[in-house]
Amino acid sequence: MVLKPCSSALFTGQQVYLDRLKYYFGIQNENGIASRRCFLIYGLGGMGKTQIALKFAEEVSNQYAYIFWVDATNEDTISASLKGISSIPEAKNVALDQTTEAVLYWITSLSKEWLLIFDNVDWEPNVIERYLPSNNRGHILITSRNPNMRSLTGSKNCIELDGMNIEDGIALLLKRSNLEEGITEPIQEASERIVAALFCLPLAVDQAGAYITSGLCSIHDYLELYSEHRKELMDHPSFKGASKYEQTVYGTWELSYKKIESMAANELNPRNAQAAQTAILIHQIMAFFHHENIMEDIFSRAAEQYIALDLEGMSNKGLPLAVLHLNKKQLHITNGKWDKLKFRSGLQVLLSFSLIKKGSLNTVYHIHPMIHAWCKDRMAKHERKNSSFLAMSLLGYSVIQSNDISDYIFHHTLVTHIKINQSYLTDICKMNIYYDDIHISFAHVLYQNGHWSEAEKLQVEVMEKRQQLLSSAHPDTLISMAHLASTYRSQGRWTEAEKLQVEVMEKRQQLLGPAHPDTLLSLGHLASTYRSQGKWTDAEKLEVEVMEKRQQLLGPAHPHTLTSMGNMALTYRNQGKLTEAEKLEVEVMEKTLQLLGPAHPATLTSMGNLASTFRTQGKWTEAEKLEVEVMEKSQQLLGPAHPDTLTSMANLASTYWNQGQWTKLEVLLITVATKRREILGFDHPDTQKSLEALLDFKKKKMNINITKNGSENKITLSDYIPLFLEVFRGSSSALDLNK
Repeated sequence: MVLKPCSSALFTGQQVYLDRLKYYFGIQNENGIASRRCFLIYGLGGMGKTQIALKFAEEVSNQYAYIFWVDATNEDTISASLKGISSIPEAKNVALDQTTEAVLYWITSLSKEWLLIFDNVDWEPNVIERYLPSNNRGHILITSRNPNMRSLTGSKNCIELDGMNIEDGIALLLKRSNLEEGITEPIQEASERIVAALFCLPLAVDQAGAYITSGLCSIHDYLELYSEHRKELMDHPSFKGASKYEQTVYGTWELSYKKIESMAANELNPRNAQAAQTAILIHQIMAFFHHENIMEDIFSRAAEQYIALDLEGMSNKGLPLAVLHLNKKQLHITNGKWDKLKFRSGLQVLLSFSLIKKGSLNTVYHIHPMIHAWCKDRMAKHERKNSSFLAMSLLGYSVIQSNDISDYIFHHTLVTHIKINQSYLTDICKMNIYYDDIHISFAHVLYQNGHWSEAEKLQVEVMEKRQQLLSSAHPDTLISMAHLASTYRSQGRWTEAEKLQVEVMEKRQQLLGPAHPDTLLSLGHLASTYRSQGKWTDAEKLEVEVMEKRQQLLGPAHPHTLTSMGNMALTYRNQGKLTEAEKLEVEVMEKTLQLLGPAHPATLTSMGNLASTFRTQGKWTEAEKLEVEVMEKSQQLLGPAHPDTLTSMANLASTYWNQGQWTKLEVLLITVATKRREILGFDHPDTQKSLEALLDFKKKKMNINITKNGSENKITLSDYIPLFLEVFRGSSSALDLNK
């Protein structure tokens, strides 16, 4: 006896899940009766949970004497489904009462094997637990959006649906589009692009196929239509797909949101109402981050910084500040503290509907890309504006400018969120809105992670606004000028950096005096620019002054003192004073290691500087050991494409050259040259150096005759063409290195 709906005629693939269910529910004992087995299929609405359950029931119908289907959308639908069971002939033969309790008792009394399917159980486990037959017999399959249902089945006895595989998705799209026969290569390619754009979500793929079948577009121009009218396509009432609940893609998620909104409005249960309100706020903010790796720390750090601020003092500065538009409720602050319990109660509501999911770490969350898009699409314009502003403010105030290694790591993870948030804001506001506090924080993160062009754009705006609103000699204006000068120096724009640094230095000397820490900071920055320009004498003069004054003011072990000592050592090395350089660099490395730890960027810089001196001295083994360590730790901390990581790889390549380790050398030279060209640009001095090194290596290895053009001996694009052809087209091994 099978009492259930039929699966869709369009059901496609999903064999791995069907096989898993068949294995789990397989009858295993000698009597042909297995003990109670309970399994959960959970995931986002539209993933095909119901259809997999229906298909499974059809394929194993010969194994069960009874298959019962219960619509568990709410308690009323459960009662109606169980009442329907009481009307089947076997139940009538025993004069079964139509009450829920009687039907469940009758099911437990059955001597033959039965399967009971609870579909669409989207509440908490304790509610559905009341409807489970009481004995230890029979099999139960549950479909739900709520991962908490795992408490009923066990964490091993469940499947989380993330979407179809690409092949099944293409097959479903072609079947739904009536294009299964005569599939050409263009159709196949178009199908693959559509399925990928819909992230293999079964209901979305089904709905796309229905739209194509209707004749409103072809399979070739669907994506163009989708990019322009995503909301209309995903929520069009005429194309509801195969869902038994007759919902569009957006409609099925809207059901979840309506439930949350209903909870939020329920004054009879204030605790649940507050959790639901918090969930809505969090979800709307998350929509304006990147959809992956959304950290709880973004919210907690921003709240903690807000609590510590002197808002009145900040408001008197006369600068446009985002923080002045925030309030404690938006930041989940209760009784002067960030309310972790309140925040996590909101997260739990979102998790219970699979609107977000946990990452590998408990405090990191992800949103399905299509849910991420839907959340923005469902908002009114003013809601998008407010939520994107809140997201921007949280990102900005989660930034802490310190030497702590945890802040470096955290800022590295923020870059993607900052870039996507700025893109959303520009799209929503159609103009750049200036907030001094946010621009400073975002520029700091972008600069720290090597995104110098984006940092420069923000820093120029900060400097100009502060000059306009505060005056050109205001300390905050000088700070903004110093930041911009540092970016110019990193970009190899030394003349522009020097001009700004000289101005900052002179004004600080006038305003603060020659021994003020900020004055010494500007002297040190100018000295670094002189060193980059090859002005060794000018650099040495400033560096000696800075080092001596910092030792007096800050002490010999202060990070700023160690920085000035390291800079002094660099000048000594370039002047050929290798013994003096090594002595200083050993001292800097040891003290930095004690002060900041072995993986801090400043420690890695000191190790790299000492390794370069070893290399200049011909101590290849000592240099290689340090350089390998610096490169590996930089890759872990900063990422493989950070300019500092590429510098560490270039330094190691120099050592390999001197050691004659040609195979290792080639790998590094190709990687550094190509990545620097992508990230820094063709004309950056570091890119030029790495291209020149690669050209020299190719000439040495393959005897390529590439001549230099121009009196300045600078590599031009025409010099690069033979190298491009040889490295990127002529050598498959070289191509493999850069995938």
